[in-house]
Amino acid sequence: MCGRYLFDADADLPQLRLIQDYIGQRFGPERAAQLQRGEVFPGNELPILLTAEADPFRPAADSLPEPESEPADRSQALPAGDSQLIALPMVWGLPGFKGSQLLINARQETVAEKPTFCESFARRRCVIPTTGFIEWSHDERGKAVAKFRFNSPETQLLFLAGIYTFVGQELRFVILTTAANASMAEIHHRQPVIIPALMIRPWINDPAAADELRQSSGPELVRSLMQ
Repeated sequence: MCGRYLFDADADLPQLRLIQDYIGQRFGPERAAQLQRGEVFPGNELPILLTAEADPFRPAADSLPEPESEPADRSQALPAGDSQLIALPMVWGLPGFKGSQLLINARQETVAEKPTFCESFARRRCVIPTTGFIEWSHDERGKAVAKFRFNSPETQLLFLAGIYTFVGQELRFVILTTAANASMAEIHHRQPVIIPALMIRPWINDPAAADELRQSSGPELVRSLMQ
């Protein structure tokens, strides 16, 4: 499962600064300042990526550049156009069935069939920008022993597959999980579904591509011990 991840907005990553700037311009600096940073938890409000044409609030929107690109100057940071990236504040977790419990993950194997998730998977897919996710190792009694950060060996950014919906007037999202690949299996049997940067738009806009991507074993990951 995925119960914690990292959004290090202070890291020296132009993409994260652009996400923060976009939300500040569109929703106001106070709203942007309220977004959780560092280690994030279920129930926190966080920046989530969509495409302009998938924007649930308006048919066209200013957008973010491709995640692998770095604009030369601020005037290039928010080009307009369909299928370009935008960022919206969303809360992590859907209301659960037992009081204050939150549903924070959806299994990719059943997301297309389960009534709680199937409509969102069909129509409201999103991408969660992170600087890694967190998992714990456990001893033979099931007690947590060590805390690890998982990330890509090639970049500090890791994009996770998600789906979202409205709960009242509030946008809420969950993270899709899949069976752990070889780089993760020693620590946990599940891991987030990871979306390559070049496949963010297909995941959000193309149902056939999304169906294929959710079943991917994902890239090899590197782990580092956290204090």
